[in-house]
Amino acid sequence: MAGNGVQREGKALKETIRGIAGQLVAEHKSGAKFHRLPGMGDLADAYRVQNDYITAIIGTDHAAGYKIGLTSKRMQQMCGIDQPIRGTIFSDRIIGSGAHLFEIEPVARGAKKHVHLMRYLPTRSVG
Repeated sequence: MAGNGVQREGKALKETIRGIAGQLVAEHKSGAKFHRLPGMGDLADAYRVQNDYITAIIGTDHAAGYKIGLTSKRMQQMCGIDQPIRGTIFSDRIIGSGAHLFEIEPVARGAKKHVHLMRYLPTRSVG
């Protein structure tokens, strides 16, 4: 991502980030295919977009944890980065113990099939 964006500061940067996040929301709703987004300056900008995107889509849900994404070199190259990234797991995506899972096709060519398991720990004592 580095070197592809335009230097921006302050209000202009916030507006650019908000615009890209809005574009992601619209593309997610329409089912658009994955593509690189123009105007991204670096990984820090990408995380700023991700934060605005999450704020836009989270609604009444909340973050329940985090995951590591883009762990293969092939997926990193496809996205134009050189390291894994973090992603947010929403509480409505947590599947309780004993649930029956089904296999889904990967969303991108080259994507590994993963089952993300997470042990949900309460944030306050119970009982």
